Amino acid sequence: MNEELNITRSYFYEFCARAISFMNNDDFNTLREQAKFFYDNLDDLKDDFKVILDTDYAAYKDEQNAVFYDFSYVNVPTDASFYDEGRDNGKMRIIATGILKRANLIKNTNLSDNEDSMNFLFYLGSVLCKNNDELCQELFSRIINEVVDEFCEKLQTHKNSKIFTHIANIISYLTQIERAFYSVNAPAKKESVADKALQRIPYEPRLPTEFSKINMSELTSFKENIE
Repeated sequence: MNEELNITRSYFYEFCARAISFMNNDDFNTLREQAKFFYDNLDDLKDDFKVILDTDYAAYKDEQNAVFYDFSYVNVPTDASFYDEGRDNGKMRIIATGILKRANLIKNTNLSDNEDSMNFLFYLGSVLCKNNDELCQELFSRIINEVVDEFCEKLQTHKNSKIFTHIANIISYLTQIERAFYSVNAPAKKESVADKALQRIPYEPRLPTEFSKINMSELTSFKENIE
């Protein structure tokens, strides 16, 4: 039973990772296949998965660019350290790197996403929850749990967010599952250091390229992106 649950959690992690990753058309088709699986097999979130099923790649890509990469408006930050400290390359990246090391995983040097990038964290969770529950719990409790609520809130309230509002709902659902699974409470809501930083500097995430994002067709292919 636990093995089946872990496989389902792993698939859910992978879906959330893919949904916020830089994708080509083939990757997006895989995302829709995964959305169809959850739509058919999960009683909750049907409206959210239906939106993805009814979306084409062009619409998804336009909105992703508007939410994460459009320099004419404040983007949604994608790195956990930015939500934790108001800057990239902070404590959360150090923790994530340590987890990778103890899991005997090394991020492929061709990937420019930081180790604490939200999509990378979810991909890592998809691997760890199947084969290293202790490290998966640490990943979730020390990093994802601490920042995911604000990340989802920013996705839901961004002025260009339509599809990503539903993706945020799905990520929030996974978060609730993991909090119950690991008996972890949501962090107390506090003044946002990310908002302070966004007001102070013109925050502009790195420009995406075909080679700077994780693209996968199957869960197991995550291992192709690590050495």
